[in-house]
Amino acid sequence: ANDVANYAIRSGGKDYVMYSPKGDRHSESVLKYIDKLLTESGLGLKDIDVFGVNIGPGSFTGVRIGLSVLKGFLAGGLSAKVVAFNSLEVLGEGRRGVVCFRASRDDFFAGDANIDKVTNVRVMTNAEIDALSEKYESTDFNVDAELDITERKAVAGDFVDINTLAPIYLKLSQAERMLKENGSES
Repeated sequence: ANDVANYAIRSGGKDYVMYSPKGDRHSESVLKYIDKLLTESGLGLKDIDVFGVNIGPGSFTGVRIGLSVLKGFLAGGLSAKVVAFNSLEVLGEGRRGVVCFRASRDDFFAGDANIDKVTNVRVMTNAEIDALSEKYESTDFNVDAELDITERKAVAGDFVDINTLAPIYLKLSQAERMLKENGSES
């Protein structure tokens, strides 16, 4: 959901974390980073009991890459369970109030945080964000929060069906915007 992809494994009370560099082409490097992380942790894919996946909102391509890779692993015969979380849950972990991050030059993805839950996920304009007295704006997607959310949801049995899991898209993709613009000129 941001310019840097996070990869992490929590095993035996230890966290193994890897970040792709800003500007890296996630579609070309995701498997390389996962392989490095598995090697570092001494685990194989078959050792993973639960996968956590960020379903957005965020980069249209980035969210699709994450879901596609996970679906590919599970289609390959892995029997792991899946929990899903959204980008605003990560920012809202342990906070109250509006959490947000920039969606574009003109607007933000936002949601109402209440410690361990985020509701009312939406797009807000710069002016709407500026008018808020209490807000938490960030670009830091805390990997610890992602691991904590995954673990909490797994313990609660909050698993999702990977076959019906869909990304959270709050805005049209660039291709959809272009089609809409070109279609309205006809």
